Amino acid sequence: ATCCCSWKNKDDSEFLAYGDDMGLVTVVDMTKGLKPHRVAKEPPATIQRRKGPNWEAATQRQVHTGGWVRQIEMVEDLGGLVSCGADSCIVIFQHPFKINPKDKTQVEPRRRLQSLVRGHRKGVRAFRWIQSHKLVISGGLERDLIVWNPYTGKVVMTLEGHTANILHLEINVEFEQLI
Repeated sequence: ATCCCSWKNKDDSEFLAYGDDMGLVTVVDMTKGLKPHRVAKEPPATIQRRKGPNWEAATQRQVHTGGWVRQIEMVEDLGGLVSCGADSCIVIFQHPFKINPKDKTQVEPRRRLQSLVRGHRKGVRAFRWIQSHKLVISGGLERDLIVWNPYTGKVVMTLEGHTANILHLEINVEFEQLI
């Protein structure tokens, strides 16, 4: 897994979510635990296909297309999980997953922050929820920071000037700074 997050619901159930290199997001109910482990008599010569998660209660769905899920985070103010990936968009989706009726393997997102005119054109590597201003800020391979209104899905502003890819974002709440 390239990224993960965990959270606790009001009923004290605990969850772990992680993304992978194929755009899949897996959510595990940690209160259910692991599946019983069986030892194989002989190790397989080659791995034919990728096995699913070894969790008792795990759900796995396609969220991003075209590669890695780079970050995933539970943002309760937005009503669900937020993830970004190599497909140049940020996806806000609820848990439990709402399934896309046209393709049962994919998630029906609440919102997809993607603008072909002013948004990311390359992969998104990081995002942050700015609770005080109710905005999402994201950065990635094209070296721009993009500020989004997550309720409308529109770009508020673009901050240009970085000389390298943006790999990580942090917020200093005390001084209202983005690092």
